[in-house]
Amino acid sequence: MFALELCDDDGVLVLASALALKRRFASRELDYEYPRELLRAAGDEELCFWQTNEEDDVRIVIRVGKRPVPDARFIGVLGIQAGDELLAMPYSQYTMACDRGGVPEDIEGLCARIAVDPGRYACWVRPASVEAVPDGEDEAPLAFDVYLVAAAATDKPLGEVPLFER
Repeated sequence: MFALELCDDDGVLVLASALALKRRFASRELDYEYPRELLRAAGDEELCFWQTNEEDDVRIVIRVGKRPVPDARFIGVLGIQAGDELLAMPYSQYTMACDRGGVPEDIEGLCARIAVDPGRYACWVRPASVEAVPDGEDEAPLAFDVYLVAAAATDKPLGEVPLFER
């Protein structure tokens, strides 16, 4: 289990293969027409993403190999290769990484790198509850549980933007 906190400054969260991101943008530019590039990469099983429509700190717990709970939603398939890392970041950092040849900046709270065994993963997400509202805040931060489980041959990438609203 991996717990992280990101500053989501645009309402879209991305989980991506570091090697695939670098390979895709080593010699080409990003198509900024949202969500076209994300859908292309998701179709190639290089990333999964979901939209929150909120800009806020986000707590994410990633559970590898654990079956998703019944209310989790399938958000796609992600391939991780040998020597690869799972990247977790907001869309703004994804676009910046694309502009840097597919290499994200390692900025705490804006990009997390997670060591995950190689494989083809089905990705599931569900909103999670936060037990307490932090001092000085009006509401609890956004929180999500992410489940990465071995993908079945029938698991296919999504062709739409998964949306999670509070």
